[in-house]
Order: sequence, then structure tokens, then C-alpha cells
Amino acid sequence: MNAPRRAVLAAQMRESLEAIQEYTTGLTREDFLHNRVVQDAVYMRIIAFAESARKLLDAEPGVREELHDVDWSAVFGMRNVIAHEYFNVLPEVIWNTVRQDVPKALALVRRLERAA
Repeated sequence: MNAPRRAVLAAQMRESLEAIQEYTTGLTREDFLHNRVVQDAVYMRIIAFAESARKLLDAEPGVREELHDVDWSAVFGMRNVIAHEYFNVLPEVIWNTVRQDVPKALALVRRLERAA
């Protein structure tokens, strides 16, 4: 993969994760669980993140090693549930992901972006 394409995909991943943080900043768990608009926005950004990540990993398998702390099967699995089994999404699981995994993934993606 050429460096500009890698940089674009890494930027898309970062933008999605930053948007998730923006949408949920200041919210409590209960706020999130009762706000379907925010839930929908977060779900869409999870899908966008996973799509950009899949394109990057498919084109450049070495990135998987650079981002070895990310559980890619969980990322793609969550994307698939949101996209294909929308009414089975558990907002509590998404909330936990937002609070626990998004900040870690964002730090890794920023590192990847700087290296691109």
C-alpha cells in the first residue's frame, strides 16, 4: 500500500474514534442508554472505523502487528452485529467499549498515523 492511502485510512479510523468520544463526552452510562440518537451515531462510527480498519489490514497485513493490542475479531464482530443484527445490539456492551476500548484504540491509531 502506498503511504498516502495508509495515511488516509489511518486518519479515517482516528476521526471515527474521536467522533465517538465527542458524542459521548459528559454522558453517564444512563444518559447513553436512554439516548438513541447518540447510540445511533456511535454505532455508525464503529462501522466506519471497522470498515477503514479492514481496508488497511487487508492491504497491509503488517499493520496488524503494529496494532497488536487491538482485538480485531471483536472489532469486526461488533461491526457485523451493528450492521446486520441491528436490533440485537446491546447498548451496555457498546457503552463499555466506548469507555474501555476506544481510548486505547485511539492512542494506537494516532501512533500508526504518525508513522504513516
